[in-house]
Amino acid sequence: MIFLIYFLSVFYNHGMLTEKVQESKVIYEEKPETSPKGKPLMGTRWIPFELMGRPIEPLFDQKPAYLLLNQMDKQVHASAGCNTLTGSFALMKGRKIQFTQLANTKMACPEPVMNNETLLKHSLQSATSYTIREDTLYLIQNGLSPMAKFIASTENIPGY
Repeated sequence: MIFLIYFLSVFYNHGMLTEKVQESKVIYEEKPETSPKGKPLMGTRWIPFELMGRPIEPLFDQKPAYLLLNQMDKQVHASAGCNTLTGSFALMKGRKIQFTQLANTKMACPEPVMNNETLLKHSLQSATSYTIREDTLYLIQNGLSPMAKFIASTENIPGY
């Protein structure tokens, strides 16, 4: 018990936990990670550049690919350039992440884009953790090498 109190006080005092009061209970939640350049996980438009070890190269007439995490409603919005992918996400201690209830539109798109969409959806479904280094977001499965790599866009999205 003493160790738990010490552990919580160390993490709270170093700014790694936030305090929430809920029904007379104090709940500690891990703060979402921010990169040294100030790009937060949520509210940043993340542009995929590698999925499942394969580089992503947009076609000239393709809509921009992106990943957005909405902090308010815990919704994920993404696209590999054609269809839109939506669902829910949850953050847990230790930079753990889980994407659930993923669904996408079903427009016909050129084969390379459809392959990228399949890889993007699989990367999100398989991700168990994340890390941010500089302006790059890595989605990781079970502590192995990254399943997906994203670069931060210079455009932050209001309301996310």
